[in-house]
Amino acid sequence: MTLSKAFAPATINPSGISTLTISVANTAAGSIDLSALALSDALPAGVTIAASPGGSTTCGSGTVTAVAGGTSVSLSAAASPRARRARVSVNVTSVAVGAHLNTIPAGNVTTAQGASNGSGGERNVDGGRTRPQSR
Repeated sequence: MTLSKAFAPATINPSGISTLTISVANTAAGSIDLSALALSDALPAGVTIAASPGGSTTCGSGTVTAVAGGTSVSLSAAASPRARRARVSVNVTSVAVGAHLNTIPAGNVTTAQGASNGSGGERNVDGGRTRPQSR
């Protein structure tokens, strides 16, 4: 299982909105159907859940928790069929100018089958900058 993240747009003007999308790929050779998939993402300082969170997922039966003004997003009780990608999206905003590195550590995605993300996922979102930085 692998994890990736994206912000659209990659630059948020102060008090503007960007959509954070977290993708969990269950596409490795020999992958199996996964259940009870869960993850949490602590947002970096200066980035919060937007007033209209718009939390959604393509994960079967999963629940997204993203509270307006909060500093984290989570997914619980989701399913991910083998050879598929599951996505979680939420609107975020920034009150601080500058680059904000958003990281989900390795092992932070869990399933009932014991599968987890072997490596972390990270992406910068820029508050009021013109060029995003990514790693």
